[in-house]
Amino acid sequence: MVKNRFGIEVTYKLAWEDSYSLLPRFLKALQQSNPGTVVEWFFKEDNDAGVYVRPNIKTFQRVFWAFRPSIKGFKFCKPLIAIDGTHLYGKYRHTLLTAIAQDGDKGIFSLAFALVEKECIAAWSWFMACIRKHVTQKM
Repeated sequence: MVKNRFGIEVTYKLAWEDSYSLLPRFLKALQQSNPGTVVEWFFKEDNDAGVYVRPNIKTFQRVFWAFRPSIKGFKFCKPLIAIDGTHLYGKYRHTLLTAIAQDGDKGIFSLAFALVEKECIAAWSWFMACIRKHVTQKM
C-alpha cells in the first residue's frame, strides 16, 4: 500500500524496527487530533555501573493512553471495569493491556490501553493506577 501510494518500498524488517521509534510521535499526534486524550509514559533509568557507564539514559518500559470521550463516558457505564492483556509477538515482545466497561445499552465501552514490557504485577499495578488516576479520577 505504501509503495503504491507514495512510491516507497518499506520492508517488513524496516517497519518493525521503526515502529517503536515512531510511538512518541504517533501518540503526540493522537493527542493533538483528539484533545483531552491522556498519555502517560514510564521509563526505566539505566544507571548501570558496568563496563559501559550510561548515566541518565532512560529506556522505554510502558505507555498508557485513554481518549477523552472514554474518560468522560465512563460515568455513564456500569461501575465495573474488565481488564485483559494480549502478548505481542515478533521482535518486540511487549504486552497490550486493555480496560473496558459496559455502557447503558450493554455494549462494550473501551476505556484505556497500555503497552507494557511484559505481563507482571508491576505492569498491571501501574496500569490500574493510571486507570484510577485518569479514567475513574479516584486517587
